[in-house]
Amino acid sequence: MKRTFGRILATLMALFMIVSFGACSSSSGGDNIIDDEKTLNVKIRKAGYGTTYIDALAQQFEQTFAVEGYKINVLPAREDLTADNVYRDIYSQSGIDVYFASDLDAQKAVAGDYEVTLADITESVYNKKAIKFDKTEENSTILEKVSGYYIGEAVYNNKYYAAPYAASIGGIAVNKRVLSEYKLELPRTTNELIKCGDEIMKQATSTDVYPFTFALSGNNYVVGSFTTWFAQYGGLEEYNKFMSFADAQGNTLPNFYEVFEYDGLEKALEIVYHLYDPMTAAIGAANQEFSVAQSQIMKGDAAFMCNGDWMLNEEYDRFTKLVDDVTFIKPPMISALGEKLFGAGTNYGFDSDKCDKILSTIVKYADQNKLAEEIKPLVDTELHVNIELADVQTVCERRGYVRLNLNSGLVVSEHSTKKELAATFIRFCCSEEAGKLFSTKSRSSSPWALDDPIESDIEWIKSVNGILANPYGKQIISNTQAKRKQLSITYLPKLGEYFSATIFEQGVSKYNEYLELSGDNNVYTTAARKAIETEYENAKKQVENGAWK
Repeated sequence: MKRTFGRILATLMALFMIVSFGACSSSSGGDNIIDDEKTLNVKIRKAGYGTTYIDALAQQFEQTFAVEGYKINVLPAREDLTADNVYRDIYSQSGIDVYFASDLDAQKAVAGDYEVTLADITESVYNKKAIKFDKTEENSTILEKVSGYYIGEAVYNNKYYAAPYAASIGGIAVNKRVLSEYKLELPRTTNELIKCGDEIMKQATSTDVYPFTFALSGNNYVVGSFTTWFAQYGGLEEYNKFMSFADAQGNTLPNFYEVFEYDGLEKALEIVYHLYDPMTAAIGAANQEFSVAQSQIMKGDAAFMCNGDWMLNEEYDRFTKLVDDVTFIKPPMISALGEKLFGAGTNYGFDSDKCDKILSTIVKYADQNKLAEEIKPLVDTELHVNIELADVQTVCERRGYVRLNLNSGLVVSEHSTKKELAATFIRFCCSEEAGKLFSTKSRSSSPWALDDPIESDIEWIKSVNGILANPYGKQIISNTQAKRKQLSITYLPKLGEYFSATIFEQGVSKYNEYLELSGDNNVYTTAARKAIETEYENAKKQVENGAWK
């Protein structure tokens, strides 16, 4: 009996210990949540920024607040930490205090399907100052620091629910070794980009090296270039109207769907379709995942890919020995702007080749961070022209446009019992020092340290630093705003369907003409017009039927 009683007692004790420990450490999807008033449970999205940055930030935070004994419990990263999953996670009482997630929509987080999920951090974070590593405060409030950025989706009813922690720059990944083998230079205009592609295509069937690559599963990767080309051609005012359906004062445009008729939209889409033609892209592009496409750039199976500055970090460990072969460039200037400023119908009346040469030369000096006043005499002397300073200024300003998408996904759970500590951690993450730490560890960009570039010998990183240092640099808003979301239209460019309806069905592409190098853009123009017509008619029909308010 004693032995039996002893076994029962031991079993009961074991169960008691499990239950007791469960009260101190709960579990959410396998997470080891630490229920301690001085410990923050933090979860991040596993993305191109990697995971080392959060460990570095956590370690520094604990060191800064060693006297207080604050700790950061970093939970395993999740690839599926999208906005909706964060809302559900919080709603289910996950026990997580702070999330580093993808872009969140404050309105959905406050008035969506899961009641209030994100804490209001207006007073606790935005109206306070960032905390430096020595525990002192910076001079400006976080709201003042973020004033130059677009973070519209982090705001609802004039209250802030998320802070940015990453700044994604949109552009083009380039394999420099491929260009060197073909004796090609980095393109400064879209015509130069297309000519590079034509040269590579001459030998593609024998070399299996193609000009471009992409993944239709990663359509968003092209947005960084598409939006920039649109804004370069039409100007920022026209571009912002397209993105918001509103004027500069926020008033909805009458017959707002007419923004689809802007010339800049067609010009930008034409270039996109050049880069996304499956017949001039690396083998498998139409069906592959983005990681495969990126490996084709790293290995030199393709020369160009629309991407973001985070790609280097994403591929660094797999292709460390090939890092010196690649670089990152801002989308080349759209050549149609050159013809618009200097071509037929202007006082200059130059032909297309001359227009592109002028545009390319201005860009060459603009990328050296020279001002328009310095560039004009250089261009005039070099090309034996007399370009008006105002036109040089226009090119410089539009060269400065950059799709800088702030990842406003640093949030506090509404159900957290440690909101004050969580706010302290976010203020710490919003400091310049923390931003530099993030940038260094993620090999990418932080909105809090854009003026403090990473020191590196890697060409990719140096190129990104140069983009950010442009004196005419200006953020391009690429987020679709609330008014656009009320329309059930596709997100331009919806590449797969339009390729199927134009290039594949017609059996025509640049591939069929590359040996002649005729420069005939008809197939791409047709694709662009079809895409725009579809969007225009869809939007107009919804308005006429009263489906949009």
